[in-house]
Amino acid sequence: MVLDKESLEFRKMKRLNLVARKSSNPVGENLYKQEPFYPFSEVQINGGESNRGLRRKLETPERKRKSKSFEPGKWLLERVGTPFLLGVLESLVSVLPPTLIKKLAFFLGDLCYRFSGTQVAKIQWMQVMGEEDDLEVNRHIQQVFRHFALSIMEVMLLKKKGSEVLDSLIEEVEGEEFLKEALSRGRGVILLTAHLGNWELLGAWLGSQGYPVTALVNSPSVPALRRFAEELRLAMNIELVERTNMLPVRSILRQGKILGVLADQRTPGGVVCNFLGREAPSPATPAVLHLRLGSPIIPAFIVRQEEEMKHQIAFLPPLEWPSAPSHRENIVRGTTLCNQVLGEFILQYPEQWNWFYHQWSD
Repeated sequence: MVLDKESLEFRKMKRLNLVARKSSNPVGENLYKQEPFYPFSEVQINGGESNRGLRRKLETPERKRKSKSFEPGKWLLERVGTPFLLGVLESLVSVLPPTLIKKLAFFLGDLCYRFSGTQVAKIQWMQVMGEEDDLEVNRHIQQVFRHFALSIMEVMLLKKKGSEVLDSLIEEVEGEEFLKEALSRGRGVILLTAHLGNWELLGAWLGSQGYPVTALVNSPSVPALRRFAEELRLAMNIELVERTNMLPVRSILRQGKILGVLADQRTPGGVVCNFLGREAPSPATPAVLHLRLGSPIIPAFIVRQEEEMKHQIAFLPPLEWPSAPSHRENIVRGTTLCNQVLGEFILQYPEQWNWFYHQWSD
């Protein structure tokens, strides 16, 4: 058999690529770990292309693998500063009364508001909420920072004191019968939610009530934050599955468990449809799993009440949409409906949503 030069070069490159993936060399590991993964649901939307083909299409010069130079300041912040700060805050939260915890959270939220970047949040707030008054927008964004700082304090309190604190934080639960009825069908439940309110408390409450919960997560890149999140979730009987590994998802649902999906962030390769009044590539995972496995989609939200450390949980009836002529259109309709439900709750409680994430590409 005669091999031309291009074929030989292709085989050589393929062999080198496999070596990089399997090598224990740190550079090889980075090549593998940093490669973006697009779950089967998003791939199906794009004409059934393979993950590898889709990655090639979406790969940009910024994603080209580069050897990263060592940054001492960043290393110290991630390996020393963050663990130290978390330790100090956890110690304070465990001894302070709720009124002082709230004051500390608002102080830290105001610091972050003043000294961290707020431009993305402000622009997106104005685009979605239609407000143009700078002072008014700034006031809202400051409240967003305060809310998230207080949410972190609450999570730390929960991590330190366990389920005894949870009862005092969760004031009311509505619609739990929708969740129970959906679970009784034996096909698992896709729990659709958003980065709204203190979403970690939603998972903690489910785990404390004995529900079999698995959360689909993107683990933080900072080791201390990753350990903190994992310890909290595992302590609340929540199993974790990385978004980069979708293989266990079908098994989880077929075992009749709950799969928690935060579906309010743009997903490269996802379904482009309306979200909060603008087109955004959205995660199709809930719609695809529902269509393939028959698992009901139950929207669930947790929102902060006027008393700042009290929360309300709401479960909604399972989502259903009219069948479309094609599988692709069925997925688009389902994802559009998911976005609509998420958007309605976000617009009701805009100061409790994560506006910091680049939701739209422009």
